[in-house]
Amino acid sequence: MIEINIRKYLEDKLKVPVYMEHRDREKGSYIIMEKLGGTMRDQIYRSSYAFQSYGDRMLDVLKLNDSLVQAMLVYPDCGASKLDSNYNFTDTSTKKYRYQAVFDIVF
Repeated sequence: MIEINIRKYLEDKLKVPVYMEHRDREKGSYIIMEKLGGTMRDQIYRSSYAFQSYGDRMLDVLKLNDSLVQAMLVYPDCGASKLDSNYNFTDTSTKKYRYQAVFDIVF
């Protein structure tokens, strides 16, 4: 599963926890990774992933998001990794700062 490889790659590269779902009471900076969907044609997979960067301050979130984008643009274990969109996605219900980057990945 490419999700396991991406998760490990980002944790090693960014030195922050990367989760596939929310945990109870996360603190500090971390990333939530979510597969949005995908297709397969001629044995080539194409999937979209959302990466939500969280932090205690907006500046922390912006720095983490920028580092995430730079890391995913050169992700080595795929045919292509393209940034689809990148935007402020602050969670108004929990009042947590977050940024979201959506990538299309071919593998």
